[in-house]
Amino acid sequence: MVAGPETLAPKRVISAQEVVDDIKSGMSELDLMKKYQLSSRGVLGLFDKLISANLLDRADLDLCKGSHGTVADHRYHL
Repeated sequence: MVAGPETLAPKRVISAQEVVDDIKSGMSELDLMKKYQLSSRGVLGLFDKLISANLLDRADLDLCKGSHGTVADHRYHL
């Protein structure tokens, strides 16, 4: 059985400026995922949208790297 649109959760609205501020303050990718209740796929989609909107660049993503590699490392070749 394939899930139809009526079974999908509605999209949440996340403040782009709040996420950008969190990233620029050094919040880790894992902490972003927890705060905004995002999966690794969700956080990558968020990064893609912020980069496409010119609110972040790849260098900014270096700020949210923890002591371990992140899912963004592979997508953005950080």
